[in-house]
Amino acid sequence: MHECTQFLFRHDYKRRKEVANSLGKKMLEYTKEIFDQHLSILTGDE
Repeated sequence: MHECTQFLFRHDYKRRKEVANSLGKKMLEYTKEIFDQHLSILTGDE
């Protein structure tokens, strides 16, 4: 996520904070979904 923000800042994106926040939220949503689906398998609590 840190690299995404740096990329946006370096390329002078007009709404960089808004875009970075939006990307961060989306990444967290996807991460939560992955953990919800697979954490029980990883911990052995199938």
